[in-house]
Amino acid sequence: MAEQFSEQFPLTVPPRPGNLRGNMDALETLPLETLQQMLAEAITARHRLVTQPTSASSNNRSITYAQRVADADRYIARLQSAIDAKSGRSVAGPIYLTGGR
Repeated sequence: MAEQFSEQFPLTVPPRPGNLRGNMDALETLPLETLQQMLAEAITARHRLVTQPTSASSNNRSITYAQRVADADRYIARLQSAIDAKSGRSVAGPIYLTGGR
């Protein structure tokens, strides 16, 4: 029965057009001006995140919270990648140099 089901409904995903990584980020569908504005806002928000206090106290109660700077950095990198793709700049990944001779 399971074989019959899988033959009727194959679990294949068609390829999607997109960048060099083989998939299209939803951000890449937005206009360049919108992406640039979003990047500026994300950088400002990251700055606030890094510079604001991580704890508060009042009436013998205190709270400490974790800053999610890594999440902000990933979002900023995604925005920059989408801007690069819209601008026609290379969106290839990093190049690692090795010390071989």
